[in-house]
Amino acid sequence: MNALFMLEDFLRIKGVTKYKLAQLSGMEPNYCYRLLSGRGANKLDKKKLVLFGMVLELTEKEINDMLKAGGFKELYSKDEWDGVIIWCMKNKKSIDEVEMELHANHLEPLRTFLL
Repeated sequence: MNALFMLEDFLRIKGVTKYKLAQLSGMEPNYCYRLLSGRGANKLDKKKLVLFGMVLELTEKEINDMLKAGGFKELYSKDEWDGVIIWCMKNKKSIDEVEMELHANHLEPLRTFLL
């Protein structure tokens, strides 16, 4: 199973529409739809999968499974960026709080898209 299929399953299980996912993620809906279609230049990367997983309130294991399905490495606590994400997940931080923690640690933000 690939990451897009897993994400679609999580959306269905959580009862979240693609439009709502875009809103929760802070994305422009059309951009989110293009990502989820898997077509064109817009691709799901590790950060977008983590962002979607966090806004859907997935577990660390579920996010790691989705990352593996997408061909990415699992979150690893000894990696500085991943470690902040894991800590934020365990402490139930909001996406805005996650962004503040990443910024405070001089790390790349979770939401790197411009739309």
